[in-house]
Amino acid sequence: MAPPKPSILDRLAARLFPLGNYSGLLAPEQQQGLQRQGLLNVGLNLLQAGGAQPQQRGTLANLGASIQGVDVNQAAQQALQLQAYRNQQQEQQAIATVAARHPATPGMSLPDQRQRMIDIAGELLTIPGGARLAEQMSALIAAMKETPGTKREPLRIPDYRDNVLGSPTHGMIGIGLFDPETYQRVGFVPQVQPSEVAKPNPQQVQHAEFGAAALAAWQPVERIRSQHPGVEEEVGKLLTSPKFAEAVPGFRSSGDAVAAIARAGGSAAAQQYMRAKWSFLDNVLRTRYATGRLGGPMLAQMAQEFLPGLDVEGNAQVRQNEIQSILSAQGESGFDLNPSVWNQAVKRHGVANVDLQSLLQGQSGDARLNAIRNRNY
Repeated sequence: MAPPKPSILDRLAARLFPLGNYSGLLAPEQQQGLQRQGLLNVGLNLLQAGGAQPQQRGTLANLGASIQGVDVNQAAQQALQLQAYRNQQQEQQAIATVAARHPATPGMSLPDQRQRMIDIAGELLTIPGGARLAEQMSALIAAMKETPGTKREPLRIPDYRDNVLGSPTHGMIGIGLFDPETYQRVGFVPQVQPSEVAKPNPQQVQHAEFGAAALAAWQPVERIRSQHPGVEEEVGKLLTSPKFAEAVPGFRSSGDAVAAIARAGGSAAAQQYMRAKWSFLDNVLRTRYATGRLGGPMLAQMAQEFLPGLDVEGNAQVRQNEIQSILSAQGESGFDLNPSVWNQAVKRHGVANVDLQSLLQGQSGDARLNAIRNRNY
């Protein structure tokens, strides 16, 4: 049976937003979904442009500006990131399954522990993405080989980040030292000594301060999302509704955005979501542009990246974009070489215990809870 012919709208979307560079990387239905979302965003931009304005432009000018304001390539990049994230999750699940087939037993001798690691590494070689981990395990397996009459040196794990809360080197990257018998951490050697860390510049302080504020503002968004699973789908529909665009034309504040959601028929949860999300957007914007203000092209850019739409998979990517934007601010603050700037900022904003990396991997975001769970590793 021949595949159905694309509709006129699909052909128009493909003409306006070609994604030939992503052939083979994204499935045809994924490309079509992104192009349809781009067409919906053009319609939303046109509705906004048609509202009350100090100076009205012509139809063609509004149409051109609306098309130009939609970046489907960025959405495709985000879809690729989501795809990579899902593949990583599948690999991690497969690795966990292998480890579960070779459980550790209390009182295992060192030779038995070594054989267990050999069995796990051998099975990992047969799993896509497992070869890299198996190669890393080879150094550990070699170190576990007993040599009679010699004291074994601590195992040295490179590119290890110090995640111990309260440690003077917390957040720094270096070499982790582990007892070869118990695998308990016995030391840490930072790549850069604390006394050698350069003083942060104003841009790094800005990234840390607004990034920490964005993280504090993100927590209510996450709480509302968890308590009301359908809220993003509702907000996505409202944002593409003519009632929303006509409610408060050219809104520039959280109050305007919430009022527009309410007048478009949004629930109390949708209004809470928009209020919390606006605060998050405002702080994320300032991690990129210190004097930036939400409105006009900047609002359209932030909305495309961080506000939900009609695509359910795209809404899942929105959460990843939120976490990734905070991680980017953390990195721009000089975290790898001088984590103290970021650590002090998140402490001031009351979010010092949020573990962004674990959130990005779908785990608990509570650093203390993660430390307790991983205390034997």
